Amino acid sequence: MVWLGWFAVLNVMWLGLVVTFSWQEEFAGVISAAFGATAAEAVQAQGLVHLRIKLRWLAGLIRLPWDVVVQTVEVFSLLATAIVRRRPIRGHFHCDVFPHRGDHPADEARRALYKIEASVAPNAYVVGYDEETGTMLMHELLPDKPSV
Repeated sequence: MVWLGWFAVLNVMWLGLVVTFSWQEEFAGVISAAFGATAAEAVQAQGLVHLRIKLRWLAGLIRLPWDVVVQTVEVFSLLATAIVRRRPIRGHFHCDVFPHRGDHPADEARRALYKIEASVAPNAYVVGYDEETGTMLMHELLPDKPSV
């Protein structure tokens, strides 16, 4: 059952990356997803991974597709404005405190998911993480809009 779950997720990811529904691409995706699912099961069976991702950790990923679209439009708009006005784009750095600083694998997984979530949309990305303080250094081209 777990193998089937890995297979389904990997196949959907493949289709999302190739953005086509041709039978040749789907065939390649099925083969790749089968290899990936088998590899995931082999790693799990050897006990090399001791992690259980909780669904609530993925809650921030729900709005990620929307953020990618909106921020892509914003970044291209900024780029067009900079070209027309012949002014350089100046981003800024800021720090976000992430409360899960432990060495437990679950804390490391949460930090990794947060870094992915913060870096996928084109406006911002994680530059670094300080283990001692739990602070992530972020770079943004456009500052966050104030909360309403």
